[in-house]
Amino acid sequence: MNKHLFILFLILTSKCFCFDTDGILVSFRNDTIYRQLHIEDKDFNNYLVSNNMISKLRYKDAEGRLQKINAKNIKYLSFHHNNQDYKFYSINITENDWDESSTVSPEFYRLLNKITNKVKLYEFYDISDVAGAAVLGVIVTKSNYRSYLIQIDKRYVVVTPAGFRSNMNDLFKSNPELISKIKNGVYGYDDLPLIVSEYNNWYSTK
Repeated sequence: MNKHLFILFLILTSKCFCFDTDGILVSFRNDTIYRQLHIEDKDFNNYLVSNNMISKLRYKDAEGRLQKINAKNIKYLSFHHNNQDYKFYSINITENDWDESSTVSPEFYRLLNKITNKVKLYEFYDISDVAGAAVLGVIVTKSNYRSYLIQIDKRYVVVTPAGFRSNMNDLFKSNPELISKIKNGVYGYDDLPLIVSEYNNWYSTK
């Protein structure tokens, strides 16, 4: 390959597709900070759903320098992009009453409905090792799979496909009609947003 073409190739393939967007950050001291968030577009989908990738977001401080967003001191962040609002909350699912003195770190979870709902639904991606066959040895790669976190008052329940039915029976048994739909296959794991929405609508009329 021609040297000049090779250099041009490197420039094009290493280009960072980034964008800045207005964001809101709220600290655990309830300070509201309006800042520009810096996001790499090639990883945008991961930023939206993964509590692991959200840590790669940066915000611009008053001097325009990029700073990390830490779930230990930022309890809420939001931004708007492509006609959608994205809201993340810092949650420690092992210590419901987490505060800054806690020894276990919280993580960010994306809220899919309203914070005022009786049942709040969050989305996150678990990362697991997946072994793949190779000619020599085994290649281990990281695979993301969607999980949901349900919050009712101060109780948090992680819902995965394996525990879906038992979780639904436990959480929504006060609504027999909804449970019947789940048992009869009307609703499945991928319908969790619809399930939570139906329960919240039912609960609001009680």
